[in-house]
Formats: sequence, C-alpha cells, structure tokens
Amino acid sequence: MTRHLMMTRTAIAAIATGVFWSHSICHAVVVINADPNPPQNAPFVSHSKVYGDMMTGMTVTAHFSNAPSETVPWLATSNVQEGHAMGAAGDWKLSQAGDTYSDPWTLKYLGHQNGFLTGLTLDGMAAGRLRNQVVFDREKDHSGDTDGTPGSFFGTEFSTTPDPYPHFDIHVTYKGEVAVSSSPNAYGDIYRFLDIRFGGGDDAPGHTGPIGLDGYDINTLVFVQDTDRLSKVPEPSTLAMGALGIGMLAIRRRRLGHPIG
Repeated sequence: MTRHLMMTRTAIAAIATGVFWSHSICHAVVVINADPNPPQNAPFVSHSKVYGDMMTGMTVTAHFSNAPSETVPWLATSNVQEGHAMGAAGDWKLSQAGDTYSDPWTLKYLGHQNGFLTGLTLDGMAAGRLRNQVVFDREKDHSGDTDGTPGSFFGTEFSTTPDPYPHFDIHVTYKGEVAVSSSPNAYGDIYRFLDIRFGGGDDAPGHTGPIGLDGYDINTLVFVQDTDRLSKVPEPSTLAMGALGIGMLAIRRRRLGHPIG
C-alpha cells in the first residue's frame, strides 16, 4: 500500500468517524410543560382504554413555517382500531392504531410548498357529543399519585420513538386542565389540548429560524401519548370503588358505635 493511499484511507476513516460521532451524540430533547388554562370540566372519565378509531371528533391543527395553519377532524379509517387526521392536500397525516396507552402515533409530512411543518395542536374535546371527546392523560398528577383522576388510571407521558428524537427539540405543552364532577379539584393529569412544537436541536445548533419536518429526509415523527374518553356516567370500576369506600366507612362507624345515617 502506498503512503498516499494510506493517507487517503485514514482521512476517509476520520471523516466517517466524525460524522458518526456527531450524530450519535444527540442533544435534541423533549421539553414538557403544563398550562391549566383554560380550565375544563367534564362529568366522568369513562374509558381508560382508547383505540385510534374511538377518537372521532377530535381536531388536529398542523402549523407550517410558510403557510397558514390547517385544522382537520380526526376520522376512523377502514382498518381495525385505526384513526387519522389528514391535510386537505394529502401532504401530511397523523395516524394512530391500537391502544393509545402503548401503541404509537405517526406523523408524516411530504409537502414542500408550505416550508417546514413546525408543530401540531390536538383538541381532544372539540367534538359536540361528550362520548366522542377525549382527554390527554399524563403519567402522574400534581401529587405524584399515578392513579390521578378517578377512572383515568395510569397514563403515559409524551415520548418519542426513538427517544430522544434525533433531529430537533420538541416542546410539548398540556393545556386546559380537566376536572371531573366526582372531584372538587383537577388532579393535573388529564388535559383538553396537546400542543407540540418543534425547535432547535442536534441538526441546527444555535438555529433561531423555523425548523421541523422538512418533507424530504426529515419527514416522520413517531410518539406515544395516552388518551381517555369522557362520559356522562362513570365506569363500573369507578362505581365499585366508590361503593367499596362507602362500605368500609359503614363498617368503621359500626365498630366505633356511631350511627350510619
């Protein structure tokens, strides 16, 4: 091997190592915040298990760097347990199939004329009929109690796949804290709105302009976020827990010699 060839191969290896190293150290992060405003009220959380085709009535707003935002409804598809929201021109689509507790949402953007897709805003309570409304269920409430709002059970905090997302920062804000009629105060774990915005990150250190899915090599975002459905009546399990609590109180009063009524 000549000295010149050896130097050339060494240089190529160094460049490749540098590229691999720069992309393997990912500085992009997910930043999560919560805004209780505007406060929301609902009778009960009815279904802790929600599938993609059960969120009909929710709206999804896509935000762009070079075009007005576009709001479209969430619709069930012909596939089992699947639903989606799609842009009028078909250039973007958010879909989800399966249980929102663990099965992912997929955002795809193939448009170019609108610039970057810079974020999404989901309104789970946009539907007129209460049984078609959903809320976004976080992992914990204010106190750290993972059960949270009665009937909501465990939720899942927003996260990406892969985690962390390699291309840019993601700023997630839960808005519109929801309180149910069975509790005087909101628990801080269920919200009406999920607002997702894209910022700087590994591919754009110090970048101050718009950034997001470009529709070319960065065109997909996969994430997990749990939802719950709302209802006029509580789930049977919630009623059972309430009856159990009343029964335990009655037993305690009898043991202490106090009247029940």
